[in-house]
Amino acid sequence: MQFFKNIIKSVYNPQYYKEIREKPFSYSLKYYFLLLLLVSVVATVLISIQTVPAVKLFINSALTKALDYYPQELEITIKNGKVSTNVQEPYYIKIPTEWKNNAPDNLEINGQPTSQLADIDNLLVIDTKNPFSLEKLYAYRTVALLTSDSVVYISDNKIEIQPLKNISDFKINKPQLVYLAGTIKPFTKFVYPVVCLGIFVGQALLLLFKFAYLLVAALLIWLVVAIKKINLGYKKSYQLGLHLITLGVILEPIIYLLGISAFPFAFTILLLLLALLNIKNV
Repeated sequence: MQFFKNIIKSVYNPQYYKEIREKPFSYSLKYYFLLLLLVSVVATVLISIQTVPAVKLFINSALTKALDYYPQELEITIKNGKVSTNVQEPYYIKIPTEWKNNAPDNLEINGQPTSQLADIDNLLVIDTKNPFSLEKLYAYRTVALLTSDSVVYISDNKIEIQPLKNISDFKINKPQLVYLAGTIKPFTKFVYPVVCLGIFVGQALLLLFKFAYLLVAALLIWLVVAIKKINLGYKKSYQLGLHLITLGVILEPIIYLLGISAFPFAFTILLLLLALLNIKNV
């Protein structure tokens, strides 16, 4: 309970800051690590409530749609880096309508910008019979082209060619994809703990970064106390900073969850304001 009382005191309590000036640096270091742990856990729980259901929906949707998009009759074989199919070529896989509605506006093809893929008809075209050419790629109006030995696709408005010579031999068709999806699905439940762990680690690293941030912020705190004509060195200014950032550290994940855009240097301004209010020459 004393730790939670210290959190409140760190937000505003000039007498508490007078006491900190007499305490060892390890006292404030322990306080901040406990604060880091508490905020990271609470932020992980709150962010996970929003994130995990969205990740679960995406994974289930991705598996289902991947099966829906793959044509029932198509079988692709790669052997010794060479591609062959069981269908008449060129073979076209149309781009889904929902992809067109959600595509980035800055995608280009043939040097011309597209508006939500309006100028592109196909997700993939398979043509292993004819030699590759840029003119043929543009004529196919496709995001990607599978040739006899390469995959050609658009990335960052550039044409990329990925040879298949190092790809192991394999065969892919609709029944195999259905089997693979069924094999993968039971393991997707392990993704959610990983997501939560990733959120916790990310939040903890963000708060650990505040140690480096305080190297500069302590100079500003030192300036504040100098203006107040208080005899306080850089090390003590840094120590007080470990408490003065409490409110900012608590507010950051809340602001993120609410989707509010903080104004520039808001964290530092809040830190200096609390320094002005709390550090007094008692």
